[in-house]
Amino acid sequence: MAAGLSEEMIVINNWDEVPAFAGEDEEADFWDTHTLADHRWSKKRGHRPGSLAERLARQRQKTGA
Repeated sequence: MAAGLSEEMIVINNWDEVPAFAGEDEEADFWDTHTLADHRWSKKRGHRPGSLAERLARQRQKTGA
């Protein structure tokens, strides 16, 4: 399917629905027809320790900004 424009994408609601892939080609074929549900795109883990985003967040907390 070219860019998924003409067909509906299969929505993945749970990570258990994503199979183990034998290689990158197999994974690419899967994601050509599947997409993550909106709630799966949210980032709930916070910033990666030591990242610029994490350091800026700590700095903002200290200064109250």
